[in-house]
Amino acid sequence: MKTVHKYLLDDVRTQVSTYEGARFIHVANQRERIAVWAEVNTLARECVRTLHMVGTGTDVPAGTDHIGSALVAAGEYVFHIYANRETR
Repeated sequence: MKTVHKYLLDDVRTQVSTYEGARFIHVANQRERIAVWAEVNTLARECVRTLHMVGTGTDVPAGTDHIGSALVAAGEYVFHIYANRETR
């Protein structure tokens, strides 16, 4: 069954419990916290994925894909969110 789950980022590197095949679909600032939404199949096997919050001008972690960007502090800062590629 496909559903949408939300993950809140607490640090520059956040591990989230999700499901294999999760498709990250949106990144936004929600009440001054970066949130990431994903379509997941809750019948798939559970897994852990790492989400990285990267500031403009900062190196992109190797082995990751960009999933979205969000403005914080009234647009003063932009954070770009990357997810480690899924390994099977």
